[in-house]
Amino acid sequence: MCVGDCGGRGHVTVVELLTLVKIAIGDDSLNQCPSADGNHDGQITIDELLTAVSNALNGCPTAGSNAAPLTERGILGARVCPSRFAQVGAVT
Repeated sequence: MCVGDCGGRGHVTVVELLTLVKIAIGDDSLNQCPSADGNHDGQITIDELLTAVSNALNGCPTAGSNAAPLTERGILGARVCPSRFAQVGAVT
């Protein structure tokens, strides 16, 4: 499954990303794009939106691919150190 690929065509479009945002803010129904709900909890969260953006930029993962999860790749596909997320503090 490709998070954000509403049409099942194997890629995510800008129109689909806009649909996801509308679903996330409650202006549209999840029925418009069930693939947006990557963890199947009945809602679209920011991590699912970011995964959809990553899929739009980098392409959808293929069956059997060893693509790293978004939390390890970062939104633009560059590998990042997950431990760095814990080091981010509040701006004072």
